[in-house]
Amino acid sequence: MARSAEMLRYQLRHDPDVVGRIEAAEALGKKADPASLEALIAALREEPFWAVREAISEALAAQKDSRALDALSETLGAANEAKVRRALAHALGAFRAPEQSELAERAAATLSAVLEGDEQSYQVKAAAAAALGRTRTAGAF
Repeated sequence: MARSAEMLRYQLRHDPDVVGRIEAAEALGKKADPASLEALIAALREEPFWAVREAISEALAAQKDSRALDALSETLGAANEAKVRRALAHALGAFRAPEQSELAERAAATLSAVLEGDEQSYQVKAAAAAALGRTRTAGAF
């Protein structure tokens, strides 16, 4: 039985089970409606468990939307946990030139800032470097 977007949004916010929240994030990423996008963005900022935030990052990246890019970039700068920052950096690689040149340039700028900044986790830096290459922007290689 297919669950409605409204039910999935509720599940993402209220399911006590981590796996249920991950499943909801993945399903909402396929819905691509504005309310689901907003629910994913809110959950990205508020979700306490890193693996759910990773699933949300992937779901947002699949949207290839300016609001999703903004949420991923802002959260990358604010996230305390390295696993979350690694997932966010990886997700930013989904914005690719030439299909989405403007969004890819913005993602590349965020990723370059991670590489040039004081990031302590080599896993985050590795994810940022790989994602930067996937953007296919000028100077990414």
